[in-house]
Amino acid sequence: MIDLEERVNRVFNPDLRPLISEAYRCYVSGSARGAIVLTWTAVCADLIAKAQILHEEGESHAKDLVADVERAQGSAESEAIPIMRALERTLLDTAEKLELIDFTQRKQLERIRDDRHLCAHPSIRPLGELYEPTMEYHLAAALEAVLIHPPSQGRKIVDSFLKHVVDPGFVYDTEYLTHTFFDRVRPSARAKVVEAAAKFAVLAIEDPAIKIKPEKFADRMAKCLRSFAARDADLVKKAVAKQMARLKTAEPAVQLQALGRLGDLPAFWASLGTPVRNLLNTKIETIGNRAPYKDITTAEAKALALVAHPELRATLPALIEAFSKLWYVPRADTQRPSVV
Repeated sequence: MIDLEERVNRVFNPDLRPLISEAYRCYVSGSARGAIVLTWTAVCADLIAKAQILHEEGESHAKDLVADVERAQGSAESEAIPIMRALERTLLDTAEKLELIDFTQRKQLERIRDDRHLCAHPSIRPLGELYEPTMEYHLAAALEAVLIHPPSQGRKIVDSFLKHVVDPGFVYDTEYLTHTFFDRVRPSARAKVVEAAAKFAVLAIEDPAIKIKPEKFADRMAKCLRSFAARDADLVKKAVAKQMARLKTAEPAVQLQALGRLGDLPAFWASLGTPVRNLLNTKIETIGNRAPYKDITTAEAKALALVAHPELRATLPALIEAFSKLWYVPRADTQRPSVV
C-alpha cells in the first residue's frame, strides 16, 4: 500500500495527479469500479498528452492522433464524442508505435480498458448481470506502465544519452545521469541505455557519428556504467556479459584497454570467462617481462594500477610482480598500495 501511494506521488503529469489521487482513494476505500474507470481515464489523458509532446518534437507517428484531438476540441459535443471514441480504440496501437509502451504493457493496459468498459456499461453482459470488478492490479499496472514515466521513447532516449556523453562540454554528474537516463525511463529503454554504455565501454567502438576519440568516449561510458551499477548491478552485469564474446576476439590493444578501464567493476569480472582471465594475466606478465623499463602506455599504466585492488591481485597474480618492476616505484613507495 505504501509503495503504491509512493508511485501515485511520482505521476509525471502534474495535471493528472488529482485524477490519480482520486483513483487511489477509490482503491483504498474498496471502490473497485470507480478506481478502474478513473485509472483508464488517466491512462488515456496521459498518453494523449505525451503524444502531443512528441509531436512537438517532430515525431511523425503522433501526427494523426494530435490532429484528431485538435479536431475534437474544435467541434461541437455531438461531433467531438465520436471522434474521441474512435481515437480511444486505437490509442494503445499508437502508443506502442511511439514506443511509449511495449507489447507487454499494451496487454496490461488493454485489460484495464476492457474492465473499464465492463464497469461503465454493465448491461453488455449476456444476461444483464452486473459486472463485479476486483481490485487486482489496475492502478498499479497503469502507474508502472505509463503514468510515472516521462514521454521517453526507447530509441530516442538512447540517442539523447549518446549525445549527452559525446558532448564536448560533458561533465560527469552521477545524480543527473541516473535521474535522466535511468530512474525516469521505462525498464525497456533503461536496458537499451545500459547496453549502449556497456558496448562502447568494453569495446571502444569507432562510430562515425561519435566525434571524439573512441578511447575517450569509452572512458566516459565506463563512468556511466559505474553509476548505473549503483542503481542496478544485475542489469549492468547482463549488459557487460553481452559484450564478452566480442571482447574475446577483439584486438589485443582493445582487450588491454578494457581491462584498465573496467577492471575495478565487479560486473566486468563476473562476466569474464576463465580463458579471457588467463589471457589478461598473460598480458600483464608480458608488460612485466619488459623490465627494466621506463616508458609504458596509458593503457598499460591503467592495467597495472589495478594492483591497488586486493581481489584483483588474486585474480591476476602477475600484477604484483609487473608493478614491482616499474622503475619509479621506490620514489612513490609511500603512495604504493600494499601488495602483501
